[in-house]
Amino acid sequence: MKDTEWVEEHQIEPKVEVVTKPDAQQAHLTLGIRAFHRDSDDRFAWNLFNLIMGVSFTSRLFKEIREKRGLCYHIRSSVDNWKDVGYWSIYAGVATNKVKEAIQAILVELSKAREKGVTNAEVAVAKKRIKTMLAFKSEDPEFMGEFYGRQELFGQKMLTLEEYLAKIDAITKQQIDILLPRYIRQETLNLALVWNKPREEKLHSLLRLP
Repeated sequence: MKDTEWVEEHQIEPKVEVVTKPDAQQAHLTLGIRAFHRDSDDRFAWNLFNLIMGVSFTSRLFKEIREKRGLCYHIRSSVDNWKDVGYWSIYAGVATNKVKEAIQAILVELSKAREKGVTNAEVAVAKKRIKTMLAFKSEDPEFMGEFYGRQELFGQKMLTLEEYLAKIDAITKQQIDILLPRYIRQETLNLALVWNKPREEKLHSLLRLP
């Protein structure tokens, strides 16, 4: 694959990209960090952390940023990985006048996770959720075709659904906690923002983990 350009990590400080749409009724922001490539064993523990942090109304971000603080209409986290690199991101739909407050609140939650980790109870609930979701999805031939097809296409070691769930079930709180300071780092924080204002220098100054 001589025409492939591999990602090399050179980022040493947070970055901000802003798209100005004068007619935008709200702001759409994504906070992202560098993560791991798709073959990394870290993916099993991180999948649990992603559920704990930002998937559905039971997640930390939903409860803190939307329910408690009322800073956004929608918030979620997601992870994606490629051969050489990956990313983990948090998306939020926010009122324009609450963007800065929302960014700061999200970063507080990231800092809490990095410093204090997750709880055993959160891990147990996340494991149960994954098992439940996959139990339903496994009834769908299209999902199963994608589950095995992606592994074959990417040249990964083939895991059955049962083997995947066994790896998830074996993850401990301690394994998740070890990963968080490894990947949640201030120097690789990135913000992409679409709103009705031009870029402000203050946005860059917000990208600091408390």
